[in-house]
Amino acid sequence: MSRIPSGLLYLAVYNPTLRPKQPFDEDDEDAEEQAHILFYTSREKAVSRDRMLRQIGLAKALVNFAELFNANDKCESIHSQSRRMVLVSPEPNFWFIAAVELPKKSQSSSSSSSKSTVKGKPKASTSKAQPAAEVVYDYEDGTVHDLAIRSQILHGYEKFKLLHGSFTSILDDLGQEGLETRLERFFTPWAWSWDLEAKPQIAELLGLPLQPYHSVLTPLLDGYSATLPETVIPVVLSQTHIIPSTRYISAAYPSALAEYLMAMIPPPTAHAEDPMASSVDTIQQRNPDSKSKDSTGLFSLPTVNMNVNMDMRKWNWQSYLTFGKGGAGSSKSKKEESKGEDQKDAEEVPVPPEGKEEVPETSEEDSSSPKSTVELDSKALEDALSSEGSLTTAATSESEAEHSPEPQEGGETVAENPDPDTDTVDETDAPSDEDSAALQADLVSSSPQSSMTILPRPRAPSTRSPTPVPTFTSRRVNLASSEDSIATKKREVHYYIRNATMIALVADPGPPSLSEMEEVLSVAAEHVISLLDDIEITTQNAALSKLSESLPTASKILQTPDQYAISTGRYFLQSPGFTSNSSHLQNATALMDMDPDVLEVYSRGQNPQYWHVAKRGLSTSEESPSTRRGTAYLEVFKKEASLPDVDNVLAGILRKSGIAESGLL
Repeated sequence: MSRIPSGLLYLAVYNPTLRPKQPFDEDDEDAEEQAHILFYTSREKAVSRDRMLRQIGLAKALVNFAELFNANDKCESIHSQSRRMVLVSPEPNFWFIAAVELPKKSQSSSSSSSKSTVKGKPKASTSKAQPAAEVVYDYEDGTVHDLAIRSQILHGYEKFKLLHGSFTSILDDLGQEGLETRLERFFTPWAWSWDLEAKPQIAELLGLPLQPYHSVLTPLLDGYSATLPETVIPVVLSQTHIIPSTRYISAAYPSALAEYLMAMIPPPTAHAEDPMASSVDTIQQRNPDSKSKDSTGLFSLPTVNMNVNMDMRKWNWQSYLTFGKGGAGSSKSKKEESKGEDQKDAEEVPVPPEGKEEVPETSEEDSSSPKSTVELDSKALEDALSSEGSLTTAATSESEAEHSPEPQEGGETVAENPDPDTDTVDETDAPSDEDSAALQADLVSSSPQSSMTILPRPRAPSTRSPTPVPTFTSRRVNLASSEDSIATKKREVHYYIRNATMIALVADPGPPSLSEMEEVLSVAAEHVISLLDDIEITTQNAALSKLSESLPTASKILQTPDQYAISTGRYFLQSPGFTSNSSHLQNATALMDMDPDVLEVYSRGQNPQYWHVAKRGLSTSEESPSTRRGTAYLEVFKKEASLPDVDNVLAGILRKSGIAESGLL
């Protein structure tokens, strides 16, 4: 038994008020009917004119028939055993027709043929071939939802309207041919990339997902709006969330604008460190061989791995942490340990090879402690320490340590001059402060006690360039005012992206002059970096404050957490990882759309026995409950939960979300 998935049969756009552009015979009804069709595409590559006119004519007849009973209640869908026809009117006199074939399963209806016998003898077979068994299909009517198809058609229309303008505005400006051309270019690839078999998610019907901490981030964006003119409307977006300002909420822009801007945001190169993940890593040590995918820390700082392996058991040794200076304790070979102290003093200090410096060990009280010779690369050390100014490292042998200056009476120190050719510096002839560094380098280099000298090098000037001023990029879109949703006009949208976060500025209702807009963008660029920094810090602090709620407990591990989504009409707030294609919620939404008096729908499945709740009218306005905005969807995965328990869970979620008091409803 094979299954054939659902698919689009044809998609069309028509306007019954259009007239043929060329003269035609009044008796030719097909010419007038054909002028109504603006766009048509079918799964069949070649469709005759008569068949196309019959399909469009059937839809127009059903719409006109429904208007006879109620002019305000339009025909929206037509059901048959094998097909589903959905009609959508996004603008006056413009209609979409989408015909969808339902998914079906084939069943063989061949019945076993019994041979009739006459007096115990089989009947002679005829030479005629038996007819082939007829294939019978079972259609899955419940898997295709009219509400999902309607919302997807409207979503495609809003995207077309954003890029090209409304149907009415294009028809007035460019005529019927211009409208037909734009419809052909946009909706032909859109229609055949439409996946009707994908199960519709309830979140796709709710609007744009709000940032979980939008209540503390919106005041920051409103403070940024105060530095801009009233006609400039800011909004902050990421690939998955939106932070609307108060001006943006009042402007009531379509969801297609935010989705269009979200699609331009590149994927983040480095993810911010999750506080929950860092706390788990503190308890459970990471595998050192595994490479982390994140290359930055909490505030987008690069993570540095020192790769230092130090044995803490040796820290109490006398000269373990001297980093190669004189007196550093190290092991020598057993042959050198057998030599006496007198022979060591008599030994001549070996001359190191070029580019290397051998640092001999000084004597220690404990002769049994291990010693060794450490070789240093003077060139590498000079390059590493040259930025710190003049640095002189002198390594002395054990025999020369006895000639160190000894303190005398009065606290003065008398230094012995080991070289008679070297002049002694008198205090009266002391150099000035400007020449002190150079004189000290000369004295050290002329002394035989110095086995390695690093000459002073002037410090290089700082080459760090100042932080560049952010630059905004512009895009043109078609937007309509809140008073007239059909009259679309070109608008400039300026945006800036940093760390997968975009801030966009929309000029409304009329764009200022070029000089005024440049001044506005310069002011916006001065404060945009501080705004994005404040948003990142505030988000991290809010996540840390709720860290205790996300800690796993026994009940959270054993019990599947409830999931919810609260919609305001244009935006929605959801629980982490909310995904639901439940037919219970789909049917509840369709029921509330058909009957405005239905405010709540509670349903429970059979296996498993989960609760599915849909409730609307969440706003606290004085309007009637049927006209209040806001819809909540909830799924409770507790089998033992009763109806009062589910109602209490829903009330607690609405109270904690604070969406009723946020001004979004």
